[in-house]
Amino acid sequence: MACTMCRPLSLLGLFLILTPLLCGCTGGGFSVELIHRDSPRSPFHDPSLTPRARVLAAVRRSYAGSGSPGPDGAVSEVISGTFQFFMYMSAATSLPRRFSYCLTPYLSDVSSALNFGSRATVTEPGAVTTPMVHSPVHVEAFYTVEIVALRIGSSIIKLPKRSPVIVDSGSLLTSLDKELLDPVVEAVTGSIKLPRKPPPSPNPEMFSVCYEADGMKALEKVFPDVTLELGGGALLTLKAENLFVDLLLRTVCLAVVPVTYEGSVPTIGSILQQNMHVGYDLDKRTITFAPADCATSYPSPPASSV
Repeated sequence: MACTMCRPLSLLGLFLILTPLLCGCTGGGFSVELIHRDSPRSPFHDPSLTPRARVLAAVRRSYAGSGSPGPDGAVSEVISGTFQFFMYMSAATSLPRRFSYCLTPYLSDVSSALNFGSRATVTEPGAVTTPMVHSPVHVEAFYTVEIVALRIGSSIIKLPKRSPVIVDSGSLLTSLDKELLDPVVEAVTGSIKLPRKPPPSPNPEMFSVCYEADGMKALEKVFPDVTLELGGGALLTLKAENLFVDLLLRTVCLAVVPVTYEGSVPTIGSILQQNMHVGYDLDKRTITFAPADCATSYPSPPASSV
């Protein structure tokens, strides 16, 4: 049987655990458990960190790597580094060339799910599909789509030129070119009426906008309508939890940063994708997004791992 998953799947900052869920194959598909590198079950978990310090450490790692690596960043097999985990998904199987994941919020204690075969089909209401485009950095390990516009409240930010962006399941933050990020910050600050807070130390440059709010529920009450328009006419509705990170202690900050490396490609990070079922069809070369409650829609398997 031909290999149907011979393309590298980058799981930056995530950790894959094979559990009994893997054995629950039904209808030509299976799922494995996916945990964040800072999860208590991860070998990288640092129990000495407070929850706030753990979030800030994750943000610093993501900020340090914002924007895609160059062509030399393509890897195979499993390689651990300071900022990321890569896993080469290569197995002889007759399953369709599809996979999906549903990422729980960073502060959630529930694991995420990585699905293959029939389980990777995205059927939730509100699903939108966008075509993949060729990566401008010529690294086929990355799944790339195009941003057409971003609507925030009454503001519509249209891009004057083609704007490819990598969909990355492990880079915590979303990174955008400055020509798109600056009007996004302006539209956000003009729409959200909450007290501003200074960015936290020791790396205030990581956050362009911070507010005083008691968590995401408080921010959601004043959050404007936000729609991300992708190629092919896909209109993706975003919530507060998709654009902001909760730093605890009544502080929420915009989880979108500028691309830091010249020639790098912007990235849709995992915060923007949390509580979405995101499906990749490698034959049709499409990515489908649908709103989902990932903590309940894809329950975690037992805690023991194999």
